[in-house]
Formats: sequence, structure tokens, C-alpha cells
Amino acid sequence: MLGGILETAGIPGFLANRLDAVAIVDDDTAAWREFFSRWWAAHGGREVTVKDLFPLAKETEYPVRPLRE
Repeated sequence: MLGGILETAGIPGFLANRLDAVAIVDDDTAAWREFFSRWWAAHGGREVTVKDLFPLAKETEYPVRPLRE
């Protein structure tokens, strides 16, 4: 309904990139799934710290991005 309202108001293209957004989310989900799988394999249900998880995050393709280069 919102898309029809916007188009009538002269604002076309509402959600035109929705498939691109879904693809990005799917990539993120896969990376996070890999990270959590590595976490479980290494530590199971034990409590861990960031110090324990950071090496696993660095091995995962990309859920961890540096804040500064």
C-alpha cells in the first residue's frame, strides 16, 4: 500500500532494491553462522571473553571489520 501511495505522490521506486538488500542479509547471515559454528566447536557452552573469541572472528570471512585502518 505504501508503495502505491508514494508512486501516486510522484516518488517511484519504493523497495526497488529489496532483492539486493535480501542478498546482503543472506551474506551476513552466512558469515555470522560460520563464526558461531567456530565458537561452539572451540568453546561449547562455556563462558568466554572477547579475548577468547577474537581469534575465531579473525578467521571468519567478515563479520568482524576493523573500526579503524
